Amino acid sequence: MGRDLLTLAISQYNNHEYILICYDQLKIRLLSIELHRNEIESNGDIYFDLGSVTEVEDLREVDISYPVGEKKLKSRFTREQLKKFFEREKVNIEAFKLNKNIEKYAIIKISLVEDFYIKDHKLRLKFWTSGVRNDYLVKDDRWVNYYQNNCTNSEFLKKLNNYKNLFNHKQRSAFAILYKFQDYDAVWIAGLHLL
Repeated sequence: MGRDLLTLAISQYNNHEYILICYDQLKIRLLSIELHRNEIESNGDIYFDLGSVTEVEDLREVDISYPVGEKKLKSRFTREQLKKFFEREKVNIEAFKLNKNIEKYAIIKISLVEDFYIKDHKLRLKFWTSGVRNDYLVKDDRWVNYYQNNCTNSEFLKKLNNYKNLFNHKQRSAFAILYKFQDYDAVWIAGLHLL
């Protein structure tokens, strides 16, 4: 029997290695897996995609897990299914930050995006959730690539302001997947979703 993993975030680790945050439907928990680019997609075949369920034969489970054996894309969540999933799994950010020894990952719902901005050549997000203002580095691969490909563009900051307005639209819900790196007492955004 295989393991079904719902891919929720993809963060670039180095040039060709990626950390994926997935929901393990068998163990009902978030976990991270490390993959090379050709293990995510190869020759037009996509094995892991955001919002998709991938069946893996097994997982070698350590701090960062690794899929072993055959893998295949099984299904894809709709936008509405993803939104329901995030609503069900969201937690209070303060409880997550205070909990020093259990979970490394959390899904939080963003109440208000205050600002997308650049600091030290990195994309950051100021936002409100659970009545608390937060400011975190964004490591979601989609957003990092967008920034790196457009950072010299004079219209880039205007585009970021437009994204801020999209995230704050009343008809949309915004969620972040946080990763807590305990060795350095650091938290960052591994995934950012607008649904």
